[in-house]
Amino acid sequence: MKNVIQTQLTSDLKTQIDTKIAELEALFQGKLVALDADQRKFYGLINEQNKLFCKQSERL
Repeated sequence: MKNVIQTQLTSDLKTQIDTKIAELEALFQGKLVALDADQRKFYGLINEQNKLFCKQSERL
């Protein structure tokens, strides 16, 4: 048996999503800091469960 999930977003909904993302980016502007190479080594990698969540989020 093949399990297929299909999601279709209308252009209006896509526009609303893009607008909300832009609003969130504006709210976080200047509040988030990128780690340098030494800090990334210090804090290490994310665990496998969180890595799976992040990869699934990227696909959306």
